[in-house]
Amino acid sequence: MPLSTSIEVPAVTEAQQFERIYPIVPAQVKTLHVVRGQQVDEGDILLELTAPEIDNQLRLTKIKITTVIARLDRAVGDKIDKQQLLVLQRELAALRERQDGLNRQQKQLVVTAPFDGHIVDIRPRLHVGRWVGRDAPLLSVAANGKRVARGYLSERDLWRMTKGATGRFIPDDITQDTVDVDVSDIAYSNSARLQLPYLAS
Repeated sequence: MPLSTSIEVPAVTEAQQFERIYPIVPAQVKTLHVVRGQQVDEGDILLELTAPEIDNQLRLTKIKITTVIARLDRAVGDKIDKQQLLVLQRELAALRERQDGLNRQQKQLVVTAPFDGHIVDIRPRLHVGRWVGRDAPLLSVAANGKRVARGYLSERDLWRMTKGATGRFIPDDITQDTVDVDVSDIAYSNSARLQLPYLAS
């Protein structure tokens, strides 16, 4: 019985550069500037979030910084010992470091495009005023241009696949073109959980 020289591999294509964007903390949507399919340039504002918890922590940290600075000013006049002065200085440094971290988080609530591309998907029912958690992406951005095909190969056929092998990607959608492909990488590992859920049967 002749050995077949072809292998069928269930696969999907996606942009070579693709990113799902998640909120860094639970937050509320303040503004939404894009729709699905919209073209964006790197740095464009996609949406803005507000996080009362970060705002509250920043307010409390500023109060603590003001209090420690006042204690340091009094300490100089009261001529307290060096050990007490060192404790206050360390406390102030830690508070300012925390303030810087919170300011960075606050800036990340303004979500911008990581690269030139287009909006592939937006979380269902995402709208101004909605509260969002960290468990699901807000939206997905894909770069324009080159695409890659990813698929799962059965263990019995793995030995027959090599880097550099050529083939053709045939989409289920007959309105799309069939394209030539070549194998650029093979991951030799078991996958208990599919990373490409569209291929689950």
